[in-house]
Amino acid sequence: MKTIIFAAGQGTRLRPYTDTTQKSMLLIKGKPVLEHILLYLKKFGIKDVLIATNYKEEQIMNYFKDGKNLGINIIYRHTSGGTTNSDNLINFKDLLKEDESFLVHYGDTFANINIKKLIDFHQKHPDSIVTLVGHHGLKSPHGILEVDLGGYLNKFLDKPIIPILIHCPIFVYRKTIFDHIKHPEVIETHTLPRLVSLPKKMCVYQEPNTFYYDVGTVSEYERLKDDFPLDEYFGKNN
Repeated sequence: MKTIIFAAGQGTRLRPYTDTTQKSMLLIKGKPVLEHILLYLKKFGIKDVLIATNYKEEQIMNYFKDGKNLGINIIYRHTSGGTTNSDNLINFKDLLKEDESFLVHYGDTFANINIKKLIDFHQKHPDSIVTLVGHHGLKSPHGILEVDLGGYLNKFLDKPIIPILIHCPIFVYRKTIFDHIKHPEVIETHTLPRLVSLPKKMCVYQEPNTFYYDVGTVSEYERLKDDFPLDEYFGKNN
């Protein structure tokens, strides 16, 4: 299955690191974020990769070239890199067969889900245009207060894990998704909410005991760059 990776953004929340470095090229344990992702996908047999680039794209292209050094095949397409992301998909439409499904993975996201099981789940839902990945638990960035009617504190929880299902930005799409994109737009903000109103066009894959990290802020990057659990990332689902 082909995989489109979104690696075009400027990473404004990661400044000053991204003033000089494309965010997917920031180092985690001595290697670029994107290299870890590509090697993880390869573990599940994903070898045909399409990378949407813009901001400091030469850093990605000069480092990975055609992907042969990693044992994969890479094709790049320049995108607008603006406030919309639909062209990250549109630009690769001609490389996809009419009935082909494809994986989409953000270039700043780590999730140790079983990609093979995700694809199998998608194929078992033939009516669904989009399969999203749901992750259990959201770590609150703030302390949580439980207060009674008299204004007295009953419980204080310091940055707890909130037991809700959140969206992890990994998807499997059918090519019919292009019939629903009103380009230019943001896929998650515009396209997917429209699909929700259509019966059985979106399904959610869930896998327990997995992690999800978004290398999207300075604090998260500084926490992960030396302490990212690589053994857990590559060791699970072997």
